[in-house]
Amino acid sequence: MEDPLRRCKLHNKFGAFCYQGGRLPNALDNFTKALALVPEGVTFTNLYFNLANVYAEQKNPEKAIEFYQKVVDNSPYRLSPPPSNIDPDFHAQGAYSESFNNLSVQYMTLNRLPEARAACLQALELNPDATEANVNLGNCLRQMGLRAEAVEHVWRRVALDCARDGLEFELPAPINCKEAEVEEWDRTAVLHVVCVKWGKKYGPEYVNKLYHGVRRFVSGVEYDFTCFTESAEGLEEGILVRPFAEDWTGWWGKATLFSDLGLTGRFLYIDLDTVICGDLGDLAAYTGKFLLMGTSDIYCETAKDGFNSSIIAWPDTFGRHIYTRLKRYYKYVLKYICRFDHWLEMNIAEADLVQAVFPAQFLDYTTYCKTAVPEGCRMICFPREPKPHYCEAPWIGELWV
Repeated sequence: MEDPLRRCKLHNKFGAFCYQGGRLPNALDNFTKALALVPEGVTFTNLYFNLANVYAEQKNPEKAIEFYQKVVDNSPYRLSPPPSNIDPDFHAQGAYSESFNNLSVQYMTLNRLPEARAACLQALELNPDATEANVNLGNCLRQMGLRAEAVEHVWRRVALDCARDGLEFELPAPINCKEAEVEEWDRTAVLHVVCVKWGKKYGPEYVNKLYHGVRRFVSGVEYDFTCFTESAEGLEEGILVRPFAEDWTGWWGKATLFSDLGLTGRFLYIDLDTVICGDLGDLAAYTGKFLLMGTSDIYCETAKDGFNSSIIAWPDTFGRHIYTRLKRYYKYVLKYICRFDHWLEMNIAEADLVQAVFPAQFLDYTTYCKTAVPEGCRMICFPREPKPHYCEAPWIGELWV
C-alpha cells in the first residue's frame, strides 16, 4: 500500500505546479487532499503556506490568515536557534518569513490594522531589508493615519542604505506650500498641459482622447499639449512629444515634469485614465504653488488625507526638488515605497487639494459617476480599476472620444 505521507507530498507538489500555472481550483483541490493525508503528529508548514497563498488569491482573507498563522505557529524556524535537521520538503525558511509579510496584507484587507502592523514588524525583524515588508509597513501606517511615521520610516531606511554605500545623506524636509517663497514666474507664458505615457499599459488612444478632451474643454487661454513618453507611435499631430529625463519605469516618469525642462509658465498634468467632461477654465487659471487631488473621497484609496497625483498644477519655478531628490536617492526610495504619490507626500506639505479648491468639479468614477455625470463635474478620474475602456456607463461613449 502506498505510503500516505508520500501521497501527501505528491499532492502538495502537483498543487504547487497548478498554482504556478494559475489553475487555482486544481491547486486548492490537491492541497486539500494533501492536508487530509498529513499523519497525526506531523507538521507540514510548506503545505500550510501553499494553502494560504491560494486562499489569498481567491480573496478569502480569513482562511488565508488561518493557514499563514499555522505556518508561523509550527515552523521550526521560529525557534532560536532552529534545529539543524530541518527537512526542507516540509519546512522552508522562506515560507516562515514570508508568512508574516503575507499576514500583514490579509489583515490590511480586513482593516485589522494593529495586527497588520505587528506582522510587518515581525517580518522586518527577520529581514530588515525585505522590500515588500517595508512597503507594506508604510501602507499600513498610512491607513492608520500615521503618515508622518510612514515617511520617517522610509527616510530612516534610505539613510541606512546610503551609509552602507558611503553616500552622504541629509534628511530632506518637505517644502511647505503655505510658507515657501517661490520665485516669480512668467504669468504671460502659455499653459503647458502635460501627460505621461510609459510602456504598454495605456495605448496611444488614451493620449489622443485626453488631447481631444483638452481641445474641447480648454478655451480662453493659450496652451500646448505635451506627452512625455519613450514612444510617440500612434500619437496624433498636434501633440508635442518629449523624452523622459531618466530611464525610470511606470509612474516614476512623472518626476520628469519637475526637472529642468526649459519651459516657463504654468503646468497642468492630467493622468491618461481621465475623462474630461466640462469646462476646465477654473483649473487652467490656477496660479497657486502646488495643486493636486486628495485621497479622502477616492474609492480605491485606503489611506485618507493623502495625495493622489491624477491631477497636478504648478508653476515652473516650484517643485524642482521633487525630481532632484529622487534622482539622488532613486534606487533606495524604490525599495521602500511603490507609489509616486507617496514620494510627493515625502516632499510636499500643505498643498492645495483639488476637491477643496474646486468643489464637485473633479470626481472619482467609482465614488460618484458610475451611472451619470453629476452636475458641475468637469473631470472624472479612474485611479486603479476599472479603466474607461472597461466601463459601461452610458456617458463614456459620448465624452471619451
